Amino acid sequence: MNRLDIIDKLYFMLFEGELERVDKILRNVIKERENDFRAWLLLSMVKLRLHEAEKALDAINKALELNENSMEAWFLKSKILNVLGEYQEALDAINKAIEISMMQDDYEDPELLTEKASILVNLNRRNEAKGLIEKVLDVNPYDPDALELKKILEDVE
Repeated sequence: MNRLDIIDKLYFMLFEGELERVDKILRNVIKERENDFRAWLLLSMVKLRLHEAEKALDAINKALELNENSMEAWFLKSKILNVLGEYQEALDAINKAIEISMMQDDYEDPELLTEKASILVNLNRRNEAKGLIEKVLDVNPYDPDALELKKILEDVE
């Protein structure tokens, strides 16, 4: 099996819920291919799902060393930092992801905007968060994450 095949298979296994198995296999893959961006990105996802946020942060930082222009890596870093309570750093990371996304796709990705709103809520910047949620819901009125955040914001008022 070549490198792409094993990483692709591990992604599939991750989404099937085989976290511990993917974690174990990935550690061996990374020993052989320590400069494999996709492996480090995947490891950060696995560690975050295993509630090992510090290890997830280490892995995503390594991934970003290998590819600092990855929107996905910056997005994941923002999620990890948000979990760790490092809200300002999380905001910086999501802003970087949005900047890269805008350069690549020339539109504001609703998933990124929802994550930014979540971070803004944690920073007690609720009005800014509301504005982003409204933007997302204008595009997709049924977005479950945006609707959940909207409810949280309404419950606080």
